[in-house]
Amino acid sequence: MAKKSAKINEVMSGLLETNEEIRAVGQLTSGLSQFWALLFLGILSLFTTKYWYVAITNKQLLLVKLTNLSKPDLNQVYRISFSDVQIMGNGLSVRPIDSACPKYFKLYFGAEKVTGLDKNEFIQALNSIR
Repeated sequence: MAKKSAKINEVMSGLLETNEEIRAVGQLTSGLSQFWALLFLGILSLFTTKYWYVAITNKQLLLVKLTNLSKPDLNQVYRISFSDVQIMGNGLSVRPIDSACPKYFKLYFGAEKVTGLDKNEFIQALNSIR
């Protein structure tokens, strides 16, 4: 089975602009934290947390929302300038142009051996671009 990092790279590669290269990939969540959503909403919590693929390129941050079936929704792709991205604790704060894009995301990487996603590598890549 392919690691999640390979799957994200494959999706994001199809969205790159001319002379754009992927530096790091990851997964993010938006919405209520899973703990609070589960505590207060029970089964409805499945619909309050949204998942996103993210790629740091040499030009920008790319975000792709995932559907409830964990498939990339290529109608919801957001390109964020690095000047509009800030690392805040265990998440990212962004100033998107499109009001449909959330403004805060939580890092969601899972076990590196399983997913192939490295949180420290992702943060280091974001800091090196700035």
